[in-house]
Amino acid sequence: MLDLLEVRKAVVSELYSHLGTRVEMNNQIASKKEYPFLGYAFTSSYIADNGHGIYTREAAGDDVAVTKTTFPRLTLSLTAYDTDPDNAFQLAKKAHGWFSFQGYDYLKSNGLVVVEAGSIENRDTLIADDYERRQGFDVQLRTTERLTMTVPAIETVQIERSEG
Repeated sequence: MLDLLEVRKAVVSELYSHLGTRVEMNNQIASKKEYPFLGYAFTSSYIADNGHGIYTREAAGDDVAVTKTTFPRLTLSLTAYDTDPDNAFQLAKKAHGWFSFQGYDYLKSNGLVVVEAGSIENRDTLIADDYERRQGFDVQLRTTERLTMTVPAIETVQIERSEG
C-alpha cells in the first residue's frame, strides 16, 4: 500500500540535509515563516497505473495467495520562498538538482523513482504591499504497490446435469 507518511519522511529529511534550510508542508495554519524555506504539497496523491496490474499466485497451505502489483505515481509540488527572487530561484534549482541527480539513488533505495522533475517556474504572489518571491516545480514519483489476498481452496464442486 502507498504510504504518504513514509514518502514524506523519506523526501523531507534528506532534502533538508541537502538544502540546509527548512522544508515545510504548504498550506499550514501558522505564524509567518522566516525566509528562506522550501514548501511542498502532494498535488496528486495517487495516480493509478494504466492496466490491471501484474497478478501472481502461490500456494499458501491449502489456499492460494494472490498478489496484484501496480506502479502508481504521485505528484509533489515544491516551492522555494524568499524575499529575493534570485535566492528563491537558487533554492529551487538546488532542490531540483537533488531530485534529478543527487537524491535519485536515495529515493530509488526507498522505493521511489523520479519519473520527471518539471521546469522551474515563477510562482510569485503579492502579500499585502510586497511580493513574496517564489520559484517552484513539480516532481512526479513512481512507487510499487502490492495488494494481497488469500483465496480459499475449492474443496467441493457441485455439478448439475441437464437433459438434452
